[in-house]
Amino acid sequence: MAQGKGNIGAQIIDATIVDFNLPGWTVDVRTQFDQKIYLDIPVSSPYLHWNNGEGIYALPEVGAKCAVCLPSDSTPPFVLAFLMPSVTQQSQFFDVEDDDEKEEGEVDPESTAVSYVGNRDRPKMGDIVLKGRDGNFAILHRGGVLQIGSSELAQRIYIPLNNVITDISQNYKHYNSGGAINWGVSSLPSEDNPPTSYKQTFRLFANEGSDDTPPVISATVRVAIGTFSDIVKEPSADGGGQISNLEQLGIGTDADEPIVCEIVLSPGGFVADTGGLTENATKNTTLRFFFDKKGSTFLRCKGSILLTTDEKFKVVAPKGMEFESEESIVFRAKTFAITGPELCEIGGKLTKINGGTKPVATVGSAVSMTVLVPVPIMTTAGPGTILSGAVFSGVITSGNPTILC
Repeated sequence: MAQGKGNIGAQIIDATIVDFNLPGWTVDVRTQFDQKIYLDIPVSSPYLHWNNGEGIYALPEVGAKCAVCLPSDSTPPFVLAFLMPSVTQQSQFFDVEDDDEKEEGEVDPESTAVSYVGNRDRPKMGDIVLKGRDGNFAILHRGGVLQIGSSELAQRIYIPLNNVITDISQNYKHYNSGGAINWGVSSLPSEDNPPTSYKQTFRLFANEGSDDTPPVISATVRVAIGTFSDIVKEPSADGGGQISNLEQLGIGTDADEPIVCEIVLSPGGFVADTGGLTENATKNTTLRFFFDKKGSTFLRCKGSILLTTDEKFKVVAPKGMEFESEESIVFRAKTFAITGPELCEIGGKLTKINGGTKPVATVGSAVSMTVLVPVPIMTTAGPGTILSGAVFSGVITSGNPTILC
């Protein structure tokens, strides 16, 4: 509908969006009282660049209530603003308290007040809110706080006090050229108490794994914490000893006390973005450290381990300690003591003390003895003499069980 030419009084009329033209960014509206139709009219905005299009804009939906301006200079009409329809209901901006103090039959005046709330959240004075129908929002709070999110469990809050950034999420994923973080509720099914997990991967090089066929964006290090099922297995070929020891000691093998933290170094062993295992995860592992829910701990590495301290170092194991080596075990100290209140046992084909080269005879050992000087003896035939150099053989039948060197 067109207006006549010439300067006339401008009009602002209530209308409703009945259709929109997406390619042309125009809408069709119907006025509220006289039911006139205005076709293909533009929608105003707080700011729009005349050519490049940057600015603040939104595509209105059918049914939205608007104010249409009919300009005084006879130029085409346009949507000036959008309005919230008024309804007679209790306003969400009013807090009705002390209901018990109202007299019987008394009508709360706020219960019949005209409201323009329209399901909008209650802001604070001075807040600037941008909100979508599906719950996504951006709020500029007074005091400098910025709140951006798509739901209550998917948002980020910027707080100028101490420059704090707070993230709130049910599941958090961060992807980076150096790795990824996957943190939140596990995909394992559970209704009442869903398990959670945290996985972070680290890539040593930006193009790690890209030369594989097919290409797999892989990572070398993974940290997994929480409840997760894809633990890195011990290799069965060369790691049978570790598997046996884990089973004997009950480390990470109890279903009721599962592994809750695992750190693994395995070149190309992990999918960088999800933290999942590749087919090379087990065989490429050079370091694996984990502990289970009851605190049992395991560490395996292909390299050497050096532990130093400038103070005392103490290990307490009330139920026993074992040291195993296929080559040698060396202890060096200015003073060295081994005590066993009940039993001190040293076993081996050959035992040396103080670098000795001669064997020490004990009770039950077969020995031979050489006489150094003539020894007079008495026999049934009369007096006699054992000459020097004579050799006797025998078995030691008594002695002191303590060795002091």
